[in-house]
Amino acid sequence: MKKGGVKTSGVITLIMYFLLLVIAVFGVLSNFLEPVKKILVDVAILGQIVTLISAIFVYFPLTLIMQLSSTLDADLINTLNLVLSIVFAVFCLFMFFWGIKEIALGKKDDYRFAKCKKTCAFMHFIKFMVFAYLVAVIVCTFLVEGVKNTSDAFSEMFGVPYIFVIVTGVLAFLQFLCFVLAVANINKVAKAVKQGQVANDPNANYQQNGYNQNAGYNNVPQGQVYQGQQMQANMPPMNNYQPQYNQPQQPQTYSQPQQMAGGDSPLIVPGQNGIPVNITQKGIQDLERLERLRQSGAITESNYIIMRTKICNSNLS
Repeated sequence: MKKGGVKTSGVITLIMYFLLLVIAVFGVLSNFLEPVKKILVDVAILGQIVTLISAIFVYFPLTLIMQLSSTLDADLINTLNLVLSIVFAVFCLFMFFWGIKEIALGKKDDYRFAKCKKTCAFMHFIKFMVFAYLVAVIVCTFLVEGVKNTSDAFSEMFGVPYIFVIVTGVLAFLQFLCFVLAVANINKVAKAVKQGQVANDPNANYQQNGYNQNAGYNNVPQGQVYQGQQMQANMPPMNNYQPQYNQPQQPQTYSQPQQMAGGDSPLIVPGQNGIPVNITQKGIQDLERLERLRQSGAITESNYIIMRTKICNSNLS
């Protein structure tokens, strides 16, 4: 099953937070290194971008703190500004690595991907909270006087009306898109795995009606092989009985699927050998036709697997 939603979310998260990480690092270093501060002054556009992003993720919570408390002195405000800048940089680094992780998750098989649902729930919650934070910034721009003044200052700096709101809105949209794509994709795959519409765990050893899916042939329990011959060997001698010496039979290997007695059509049983329980009659007919093509050598093994999976996923009642 396709996992494009998680992969897309991972790519967007990777790129977005890499750029934010670079900006955050400039913001932190400008508090310690004069050369970095000089670069931000000399390269005007870079300095404006760093200041704008810092206003969204650093100055905004600092402004709210200042609104709630009027007893903060200049030294404490500078300390809070530095702490929030470092926290923002660390968070961007964390989300950057999560973007890489999401791309890796998209390469897992359906079963292992579905098992990550609970593990990813925490990160989905974080994504949603970041989206909610950005929405709160936009709302406060029109309601909180200190934030509104900051927004107006950036509009004058860039010469673009509501540039502060526009940038915050774009970031909020991208964050919400990442949240929706990842949640929808992993829930879809988890539901399909639960309903048996995708392959089982490749490491599990499933045995149905004596069929070992890992070995590929019917297992005969040890001690029951040629049981009839063993019983015959233990019988007492009989008059005029001539023992028959047969050549030892080679163990028969039964390939999947087995042939129906008296016919050429493969035996397709819903609920067995990876076939969904709720497969339609058309799906069964298509699988039988596919098995005949496979036995005749008309298709390769890789094409057989792809076509078999497609039939099982698209012919469900």
